[in-house]
Amino acid sequence: MTAVRINLKDGNQLGHGPEDFVQDTGGAYPRLLVSCTRRRPKREGEPGSYGGIWEVRLDNHAVRELPVVHDKPEEFFQPHGIDLVTVDGQRKLYVISHTLVPVKGKDPRSVQQVRIYRVEQDRLEQEGASLESDEYLRSPNDIAALPDGSFYFTNDASTHEQIKSGLLHVLHLPTANVIRWKNGEGFSEAKDGFVFANGIAYTGERLLVTDVMSRSLHVYRIREGGKLEKEKKIGAAEKGLDNISLVNANTALVPAHTSILKFVAYSKRQISATPADDDNKHSPFSVFMFDLANGTSKTICEHDGTQIDAVSSAIIYNNKLYLAQIFEPYLLAVDLDASGMAQL
Repeated sequence: MTAVRINLKDGNQLGHGPEDFVQDTGGAYPRLLVSCTRRRPKREGEPGSYGGIWEVRLDNHAVRELPVVHDKPEEFFQPHGIDLVTVDGQRKLYVISHTLVPVKGKDPRSVQQVRIYRVEQDRLEQEGASLESDEYLRSPNDIAALPDGSFYFTNDASTHEQIKSGLLHVLHLPTANVIRWKNGEGFSEAKDGFVFANGIAYTGERLLVTDVMSRSLHVYRIREGGKLEKEKKIGAAEKGLDNISLVNANTALVPAHTSILKFVAYSKRQISATPADDDNKHSPFSVFMFDLANGTSKTICEHDGTQIDAVSSAIIYNNKLYLAQIFEPYLLAVDLDASGMAQL
């Protein structure tokens, strides 16, 4: 079975840290819009900016960074979770950004933001000012946009400070939540009680949410005022569930980090003084397909991480499984067999 790395073509290099992606079929050709942010120190001679949105064509796997027109170009854009939705006939990309704001004479200040961009074929143009809130944008991770222009996002902890949030996760303290925003109403809490809320997706008046510390996909009904009412939990074989992509209205794909300890060890790779010793550190994963109607799940891909580590997002297109990851500058495209399985 064929597995192809997608990272370099015609001199164009995919950005580091392609953690999330969405499928865009509304333009001149089908493509992936890929959220890339460097999460490791840049090595001397390495190309590419710190963070941005890349395009990967699905017809020929050509790669390029899309020009982005920002409201405040002096800020350092660091995209994380993204979602694509059509609002009033216009394709819009909703982006979580862990933005760095320059401060004269000091280190940049970290600001958590939601940004909305109009999607054109050759560029993205920010629509309005970035949305900020110290109260509600505490540690945003992923985002789900609705056709009316409103959105939901996950806070994976009550703080974005890495040491503090890590301690909260280790202690399994339920400080993570889901926040709603609607024009004219602003931010409000839609659901609390998560330990590490992660992926989120919208489908047919339902909201899907993953919690890294849970072996379940949480399915909610959206009720009056945007509040969430639990409909069901669909079990998976592993914890570590990450971003959610929809195959159709009743089918979702979710990768899982099947060993949190190995993921943590791998995340420190190439930062230590002896990177050669780190080559044996890999982060295994599985990809689950959830049937929302029947309340079941199955594994369609699993791997030890030697071909791609720390897989965070998955999309199926034209009988191929596309895999995104958290650190390295490439995607992986894997053929699906007749039974819908991807073998690596």
